[in-house]
Amino acid sequence: MKTVITHLFMLLSYYSLGQSFTSNPNFLSIPNLSTSQRNNLSNQQAGNIIFNSDNKNINYHNGSNWISLQGEQYSNVQHFTLPQFINANSEFTWNVPNGISKIFVEIYSGGGCGNEYGGGCGGNYGIATIPVSAGQQIFVMVGEGCGRIANNVVSGRESYIRIGNSYFVVKGGGNFNLTSSYAPFTLNIPNANGYAISGESGTSTKNSYFYDGSNYYKRIEYGNGGASPNHNNGGKGGTSQLTLPNNGGSSFGATYGGFPGGGGGGYGPNSNTLGGDGLISIYY
Repeated sequence: MKTVITHLFMLLSYYSLGQSFTSNPNFLSIPNLSTSQRNNLSNQQAGNIIFNSDNKNINYHNGSNWISLQGEQYSNVQHFTLPQFINANSEFTWNVPNGISKIFVEIYSGGGCGNEYGGGCGGNYGIATIPVSAGQQIFVMVGEGCGRIANNVVSGRESYIRIGNSYFVVKGGGNFNLTSSYAPFTLNIPNANGYAISGESGTSTKNSYFYDGSNYYKRIEYGNGGASPNHNNGGKGGTSQLTLPNNGGSSFGATYGGFPGGGGGGYGPNSNTLGGDGLISIYY
């Protein structure tokens, strides 16, 4: 506390944007600045203090960056979705803004395809806190849902962020025969902490038979797609009703996996219902 008070009085000579340090017996007033104004201050030193008007808490300077006294706060977010990408396999580059020393990343991978055996798996979901520095390049890849690109016909594509040669990768959801039982993520960025949750597996296709007094029928209920974590967005499985023994009848199509990362609903045979695309959000 003595150190904090010492640095407060060091601000007696500090004037910024028309504001200064003041005190009286009932309160202490320190410069009240937005995050943008704070980040544009020059020649800051360890211990300098301001009140952040954006996130309503006191910030102090540690000699390198501004830190919240009330814990880590993220007042901004950048979302990355597939419409930002012209071609498959393209990374988007995001530069860390001034004054930012840590980011929180939320990643959804692409959902898996549904097929004649059942619904596709929902995409996996991961979060991580990652130390960064101002101006550092973060490379972002959002994974497509299964079936949306020619070279990926069974599983959803992984989503990731990359810093140099280090990655936070969240693997894509598989189709009904490729469940998400494998480790759902890889994180090898130094000093980062995170985890991931597997998406739901799709439900299996079910057959039933019945007789209406005139004809025998086979009803095929293709399985629903699995949801990605935190979202109830798996695709609905299709339905076929066939007249036996000649198999004539009607079919009702499945729906695609929802955004972000839903597994496609089952439908077939010899068909794949598309999984939902992924999503990456960076909070800073």
